[in-house]
Amino acid sequence: MIRLHHQHGLNPSINVCFFCNKEKNEIVLLGATIRDEAPHKAVWNKEPCDECKEFMDKGVIFISVKDPYRVHSCRACKHQWSAPVTLSKATPNLSGEVTPQCPKCSGVGVNSGPIQENEPDNPYRTGGWIVVKDDYVKRIAKEPVLSQLLKARVAFMPDAAWRLLGLPELPKEN
Repeated sequence: MIRLHHQHGLNPSINVCFFCNKEKNEIVLLGATIRDEAPHKAVWNKEPCDECKEFMDKGVIFISVKDPYRVHSCRACKHQWSAPVTLSKATPNLSGEVTPQCPKCSGVGVNSGPIQENEPDNPYRTGGWIVVKDDYVKRIAKEPVLSQLLKARVAFMPDAAWRLLGLPELPKEN
């Protein structure tokens, strides 16, 4: 039984695939289960659509996501910006990357915030989306990651790794 929303009745929403962001042929009736009007389209579960299921049978889906970043602020001009966390020969891990200069005044007195990672359950997607055969995955990954990829059939990949593997170019606006 669905309890009707006092203003929006059945309060319907179209279910969207978590992996490809295309509409599924499903309508979710929310009624009073949410406080406000339901979004017109939303991801309501992580069950792949029929097309993504077919792709997962053929290979592994790679989805490009935003690189980790850090928010910086200049002590001199107070300008704030965010920049991807990068590695160098002198910095063997993400937490030790070189603090950049201010892009506005070229000042070196910069404060840096903590590394901002993607949300593990729903990272910020940057537009790259590809299906690769299992043979390719076996060439680029080692255990235990290899067995996890082959079992999950989908992986979120930071843009830096995407470029490193030479996967198709991301859209220019990203």
